[in-house]
Amino acid sequence: MFLYALMDKSLEYILTKFPDHRSKIIDLYNSDSEFRSLCEDYQVSAQTIKQYRQNSELHTGFEMDFMQVYIELEMEIVQLLEVNGTGSR
Repeated sequence: MFLYALMDKSLEYILTKFPDHRSKIIDLYNSDSEFRSLCEDYQVSAQTIKQYRQNSELHTGFEMDFMQVYIELEMEIVQLLEVNGTGSR
């Protein structure tokens, strides 16, 4: 059964980052609270990095910390997508 999630910011963001995995992302987002949490953290870290880049007064060390978190979250998401299969159908 194909459940369609509400298009919140984190789901929208991850779907734009990994469009080839649309179906699997939606399935995991609807069925796996840990995956949903990863997506939320991933989107929040991306937004935080964007804010640091827009405001030169903010400390760049924090930007680097969030970039590291962002990369680690992305790697974990990619692993989950690979383990659970791929495809947009």
